[in-house]
Amino acid sequence: MWNSSPTIVAGGNGIGQNQNQLSTMVLDIDIDQNQTLYIADSWNQRVLKWSTGSLHGVSLNVGVLTPKAIFLTSDSYMYVASFNEVYKWSIDTAMITEPIRVVVDDANYQDLFVDTSGSVYVSDAKNHRVIRWDRNWFLFGQVVAGGKNKGSALNQLNSPTAIYVDSGATVYIADEINNRIVKWQNGAKEGEIVLGGTTDLKANETLQNPTSLTMDRYGNLYVGDAYRIQKFKPRDKHGQLLFDGKRGSSQITQLLRPLGLRYDAYGNLYVADSRNAQILKFSCIQ
Repeated sequence: MWNSSPTIVAGGNGIGQNQNQLSTMVLDIDIDQNQTLYIADSWNQRVLKWSTGSLHGVSLNVGVLTPKAIFLTSDSYMYVASFNEVYKWSIDTAMITEPIRVVVDDANYQDLFVDTSGSVYVSDAKNHRVIRWDRNWFLFGQVVAGGKNKGSALNQLNSPTAIYVDSGATVYIADEINNRIVKWQNGAKEGEIVLGGTTDLKANETLQNPTSLTMDRYGNLYVGDAYRIQKFKPRDKHGQLLFDGKRGSSQITQLLRPLGLRYDAYGNLYVADSRNAQILKFSCIQ
């Protein structure tokens, strides 16, 4: 359970380029075991490292002009995605370790996930697909979801955004324009609709352009759409509303286009409130 009143832990000082400010295109976040935030501040063309309790961030030279997605691994590496490439960056040495990249011409990467075996997954909104590069990488990628032009059939996606990969290599995808969450089993030819996908549903079963998702160790899905964060238990399409930013009248109670849902080691939930140029923290009170 979380405190329903979030706190601003980064940004929240107006839109700008100063080290205590963020743009309205904060596209992703991640957090390390010390509760240090890493923020993909895309319009400001930077990744910010923001220590817990700090009033400002520190820009990192990650070699990417327009960071769109970031992912931290347990062995202190950070993967950073831009439009059509992914860099691997060492947090300990503050150096790019593999300037190679996972590169696909004419792509538009939206999110990034690295599984425990080192395989790299990216969602490609322009080509309506998810691609995986295995650890020995990086010469050939494999389409693991979509790639059959845009559409709403079970073998298609339409502008996929956030992705999450579970321990069985099942990929969960925020299929934004189709207003649904789909999952693709490893090796499957088509996906399965997990949430949303139709307008004939109750409000807490309908998604509105989902842009972020994550999963906890119990298999609960957390989904951010236009102005909400909802929790869905396994095999339950009836969501629990955790936060409704549309009803807010102040900066701390508003939420618009939530991106980059993440947990820290203590169960606190973080979200990039992108259009309000701030990062919100929902403290775990359980």
